[in-house]
Amino acid sequence: MQNRKSASLVAISLLSVLSGCATPVTKPAAPQLETVRVSPRHVNVKPVKSEGSQISTMAYAFPVIEGDVFGGPAGTALSIVDDNRATFDLQLKKIWSAASAAAKPLTEGAKKSGIAIAPAKTRMLRVGTFLVDQDKQSLLLADVQFRDSMDDVPLVLVYVDRPCRISGVVHGVTEGRADVVQLDVSLKSAGFHWLSFVPQADGRAMIREHADSDAVLLVVRPQTPRLVESARAAGP
Repeated sequence: MQNRKSASLVAISLLSVLSGCATPVTKPAAPQLETVRVSPRHVNVKPVKSEGSQISTMAYAFPVIEGDVFGGPAGTALSIVDDNRATFDLQLKKIWSAASAAAKPLTEGAKKSGIAIAPAKTRMLRVGTFLVDQDKQSLLLADVQFRDSMDDVPLVLVYVDRPCRISGVVHGVTEGRADVVQLDVSLKSAGFHWLSFVPQADGRAMIREHADSDAVLLVVRPQTPRLVESARAAGP
């Protein structure tokens, strides 16, 4: 009788363990990228003098590029005044709703360039990087790009409204120091994500998903000292 009772207790214990193992484990949701700590690095960039030999106020502009990974800005921009190259916070959570509204399906130009996205109804945008003369509201022709502080690779900040895959081969790209870029990106959640340029042995580059780091560099290099057309269209 005692043995039978012990066997029953063992059986009950095993059933309890097995039923516990059968319970699905829910993985915690990945944290959303909401705030990015940005550290500017200027390479041979001199103060900009306006008329009257006054030093102009430079600012970083982050306009929206709708429905494309490359291309020119088509939406409004967040502008942050340069303060002696000081580190600043890019508050993505504050522009989340605006990004969601501005995100668009791939443009026809993006499709013709070779970019594909699945699901096809995915809405996306890229956050551009520009340097402007805040006083004249004019664009400074400079090479401005996010970079990973550890790997020292160019980064692209994108927003998507759902999990998606971005793929394709694009020719004529000057970013990342490569003319031909292959995209192979799988994003597992809606929101802001980093993509990185990965150099290849043949001189090409791949764009891949990158760890959603909350701290990056913003490297600014001059292309020419002259000012170009007004940046009002980008809305800085």
